[in-house]
Amino acid sequence: MDYLFPFVLFSIGFLLIIKGSDTFIDSVIWFTKITKIPDIIIGATLVSLGTTLPELMVSAGAAIHGNTEIAIGNALGSIICNTGLILAIIIIVSRPKFTNKKEFQQNGILLMLLLLLLTFVSFVYGEISRFTGIILLGILVWYLYKNVQKSISKIKQPK
Repeated sequence: MDYLFPFVLFSIGFLLIIKGSDTFIDSVIWFTKITKIPDIIIGATLVSLGTTLPELMVSAGAAIHGNTEIAIGNALGSIICNTGLILAIIIIVSRPKFTNKKEFQQNGILLMLLLLLLTFVSFVYGEISRFTGIILLGILVWYLYKNVQKSISKIKQPK
């Protein structure tokens, strides 16, 4: 009987994640309508941070317990899953249209450069240092700041 308990907990957790994500998306849609912030900005900031928090908790917990390989594997797996699986399914199902193609390309180039930088640093030094982590965190703060700044300027523009 004890062997069923993890499966029961997993099932309950899975159902809670489904309901929580549904509520989260409804709330985000309401928020974008109220604030008139462009959907792409909300997706690239609020939704991405909200959906990354569980991965952050898993990776932080693994790193605290000395299992850095699990933390890095989780981060890399998340990137692969987000760009490969999720983006592919969205493209197959809906044919997304971008209102600002140049901005989308710039974000893609930034992502590729950061991944190349991280790969280069890990190959050259054999590790990813705290300093590299601080730089990546700084780039995240800068990116979020720029997104918020762009959305505020778009809201203030007369139509």
